Amino acid sequence: MDFYEGPLTIGLVPRETRATRIAHIKKASDFAKQCGIAAVQTHCGFIPENPNDLVYKETVAAMREVAEYCKRNGQNFRYEPSRDADHARPRHSGCGAGQSRR
Repeated sequence: MDFYEGPLTIGLVPRETRATRIAHIKKASDFAKQCGIAAVQTHCGFIPENPNDLVYKETVAAMREVAEYCKRNGQNFRYEPSRDADHARPRHSGCGAGQSRR
């Protein structure tokens, strides 16, 4: 996986895998509940920046579904969102004129 293919395959964004991933996170939530774990965390994918984008709306709805499921299990849903522009932004080594991105 790389920054070119990653946005197409990661998290709850891709339509082709979204239902399966939602089911997997719910199963993880159930398992975590049995273990007494109070939170579930995942990377939700490279979410489009435009809130009018249909994929943005679908992804937010999927995240809401998972968060509500976790809430019913007495858990917090923690997520790591990434925006499409983040993967395309140049990274600097910290040497020379550029600053290190952390």
